Amino acid sequence: MLYLRAALYLRVVLYLRAALYLSVVLYLRAALYLRVVLYLRAALYLSVVLYLSAALYLSAALYLRVVLYLRAALYLRLVLYLRAALYLRLVLYLRAALYLRVALHLWEPACRR
Repeated sequence: MLYLRAALYLRVVLYLRAALYLSVVLYLRAALYLRVVLYLRAALYLSVVLYLSAALYLSAALYLRVVLYLRAALYLRLVLYLRAALYLRLVLYLRAALYLRVALHLWEPACRR
C-alpha cells in the first residue's frame, strides 16, 4: 500500500512538474513570439515612415529645383528680352538721329539758295 501511495505521489509530482515546465516553455515561446512580432512590426513601421519621409523630401527637393529652374529661365528670358528691346530702341534712335542729321544737312543748302 505504501508503494502504491509513493508511486501515485511520484506520478502526481511528475505530472505537475511536466505541466509547470510545459506552461513555462509555452509562456516563454509566446513572449518571444510576441516580442519578435512587435519588433518586426516596429521595424516595418519605421522603414515605411523613413521611406515615406525620404520620398516626401525628395519630391519636395525636386519640386523646389524645378521651380528654381523655371524662375531662372523666366528671369533670363526677361533679361534677354529687355536687353534686346533696349538695343533695338537704341539702334532705332541712332538711325533716326542719323537720318535726321543727313536730312538737315541736305536741307540746309537748299534753304540758302
